[in-house]
Amino acid sequence: YSSLSYYGVSYLAAWTWSSHRKWINKWGWMGITTAGILVGLLTFSMGWLMKNQGCWIHYIKDSFVRAALEDSPVKWTGWEGWPGLMLLIGSTLFSWAAREHLRLLMIGLLWMVWALLVLKIFAWRAEAHTQKPLREFCQEGALSGTLVWPVGFKSYIPFFYGQMRMETSPRVMGDFYLFEQWLLSGKAPFKVAFISRVDRYEPFIRTYSLEIAKKKGGYVLLTFPTAPHP
Repeated sequence: YSSLSYYGVSYLAAWTWSSHRKWINKWGWMGITTAGILVGLLTFSMGWLMKNQGCWIHYIKDSFVRAALEDSPVKWTGWEGWPGLMLLIGSTLFSWAAREHLRLLMIGLLWMVWALLVLKIFAWRAEAHTQKPLREFCQEGALSGTLVWPVGFKSYIPFFYGQMRMETSPRVMGDFYLFEQWLLSGKAPFKVAFISRVDRYEPFIRTYSLEIAKKKGGYVLLTFPTAPHP
């Protein structure tokens, strides 16, 4: 898992600093302070921007991204970016600390708290925009005994949230492509539905005579005309 790399990166950073410790000149501190101010402003603006999507969403040309942003159950109040205000003020104040070691400690703790708060506030909201509809389609399929398979893009979500069994997985064919073509042929002895993106599903409708069952958050659930919807 990619997040585990942070442990190694943190160790190497601490080891490098300890082995090659140098004083930070005024330009270095100006860079650190400027980075804190800019990141703080960006974080603070995120809540307002997400609440007022009408001001900027028309600039987004990607239909999948637009659908994911517009068709989402996430409600933004506009104040979710308050950790950015904390980072902005803290970076400005702590840069004036008299002792460099104290300054480094305070800046380090400030960024750590900011990162934890941003993950707490924004992570689930970002997941709701990008993956929640896909996850829900797979969970609905699992409850109805339907295999939900992604077409036009790749995702491992159907394997876990779709509760894919060994006998209804690519293992039966030994190849992902052959398994997908077998499912699209309609010859599978179990219920199958397909999930695609709003910008990639039309070729599958034309080629395999699929029909749209549901649309949500940039994703499209496709089924065969005679198959029951999950």
